Amino acid sequence: MSKLVQLILIFSILISCTKIENGKDKLSSNKNESLISKDTIANLSIGSLVDSGLIVSVNKYKIVCNFYRNFKELVIPIRVCATFEANGFGNIDSFIVNYDGVIHNLKTNDYFIQSPREIIAIKNSRNFGVRIIDFNFDNQPDIAIYNSASGMKNIVEDIYIYGKTKKRFIYNQILSESSNCTVDTMRNLIETFGQGGMASMIYNSETYTWEEENLKKIREVRQDYNDDLKRFIKVTKDLVDNNWVTSTDTLTEERILELREGK
Repeated sequence: MSKLVQLILIFSILISCTKIENGKDKLSSNKNESLISKDTIANLSIGSLVDSGLIVSVNKYKIVCNFYRNFKELVIPIRVCATFEANGFGNIDSFIVNYDGVIHNLKTNDYFIQSPREIIAIKNSRNFGVRIIDFNFDNQPDIAIYNSASGMKNIVEDIYIYGKTKKRFIYNQILSESSNCTVDTMRNLIETFGQGGMASMIYNSETYTWEEENLKKIREVRQDYNDDLKRFIKVTKDLVDNNWVTSTDTLTEERILELREGK
């Protein structure tokens, strides 16, 4: 009889624990639901986001940001749509550009963002937002979208080139995987620059030209530090008559500084 009583007591305790745990789970769930219903996203009030020119819909927090960019005499409308969780993390759902009478959605993959502040930065910042520039010198607008995964020194952008024949923006993998892309309009060249350590005395750079709709690399420079020689080694490769010509220089830090000052 005593064994039966013991079994009943143990069974009762197990049931009580289950109810408590279920109660905790329910409370936890209700807490999360109340958190989502609050008027903040990542500690930013919805009012402040609206004041920044954003349209906010509280359903997992949808944000729509409308703005414009100028290209020569054109004004190009752009719309960014994003979805955020209550903790502020989210994804850009669509990146839409209205050009040449066509609505272009440039988002091809999930674009993770850590805060609605990044949407505001895309709208307001010229360096860490959206650039419209003619990368291939055909008088058509091309688009560079700041990639938040890049650093402050080496800015990486998702770059789309407008194809006149296909009438759409085409993702350019070479430029999108490069850093600090600049356009030389005098020589119709694109230059990239990857800054390394030692005050950027360690670096790599590439120079490209266009052959019809394809990029062609014509120059490559790599500069690194050699611990054994206590010198910087600069290796330059130039494309001459479709053959690569390589030259190597050994430089001291003083000489690099002189070269930077144009001496």
